Amino acid sequence: MRTILVVPTLCLVLISPARAADSVTLSFGGDVNGEFPISKTLSFGGNPLGDASTIFKKSDISAINLETVVSTLGTPAEKEFTFAAPYTLLTALKKGGVSVVNVANNHSFDFGREAFVDTLKNISDAKLAAIGGGANYAGAWAPRIVTVRGMKVAFIGVGKINGGKESIATYKSPGITSNWDQKGVLASIAVAKAITPIVIVMVHWGVEKAHCAGSVEKKSAALWIKAGATAIIGSHPHVQQAIVTEKGSTIAYSLGNLTFYSSHADAGRTGVLTLRISDTGKVAQSLFTPMHIDPKTGSPKLLSATDSAKELAAIASYGLPSCVDPKPIATASPTNSTTTK
Repeated sequence: MRTILVVPTLCLVLISPARAADSVTLSFGGDVNGEFPISKTLSFGGNPLGDASTIFKKSDISAINLETVVSTLGTPAEKEFTFAAPYTLLTALKKGGVSVVNVANNHSFDFGREAFVDTLKNISDAKLAAIGGGANYAGAWAPRIVTVRGMKVAFIGVGKINGGKESIATYKSPGITSNWDQKGVLASIAVAKAITPIVIVMVHWGVEKAHCAGSVEKKSAALWIKAGATAIIGSHPHVQQAIVTEKGSTIAYSLGNLTFYSSHADAGRTGVLTLRISDTGKVAQSLFTPMHIDPKTGSPKLLSATDSAKELAAIASYGLPSCVDPKPIATASPTNSTTTK
């Protein structure tokens, strides 16, 4: 395999007027789509982010995993679950405080390449920054640089659980990134690190409904942190996993769902992770605010102090050595779509 050099076309987003700063506050949520009952909320002009929007609006930059196509183009893929949302989802996300969306996941190609390209356009039109996807390989791997109060923050999107071979960006065709391309991940981190000490990797990986991060994810996370990532934010399992902050870095293996229909109670356990990061690229503070998804709206709601304490204790337990690695659902190449949701 030849060595791949990523030469990014950086997407620069200015959040606020430049002035000196010694830290930046970032907030993260998990999976978001626009299926029922979220579609109903959108049809009435409601806020699909629920109580999460309050935290997002107070943060300098907020990001989520966009687990859907946002387009009217294309035809549904032959799979059990295909997601397509109206453009109003994007405007609602923007209004709710979100500024960055990860498209490197297994639903970005649910309606084919044409719908994916249209989704990228719609994201841009909504004044959001897309990560993990682009018009070609270089564009998909390009770190998106968001500037806030004079500080630069780099975002990279990685899709280990993806839509199969046809969804992966090539030198000539649009698509998303792939965690199977470890050289691509490391090259993108290196490019980002040369620009700013604050590098965020959002990755779609892991095993559905498993609370214990697998050994593969742990090894990749350690490798990326060593390469220069400040924080790694995971999604895909649809349930929460451990959040580990040590030596100035944070790994959130899975934040679960955020704005999503809840097929079972565990999938409705959610929340927002907020990190305060210094201008040297070190995590100075990590705070997780537990919430539950209201099954009637698909939106997250804050919990009582007692229930929040229980949720935080549960998340802490997922990081214990006694939390055994789940059995992998796939160990083959990315030519196969490895999940259903």
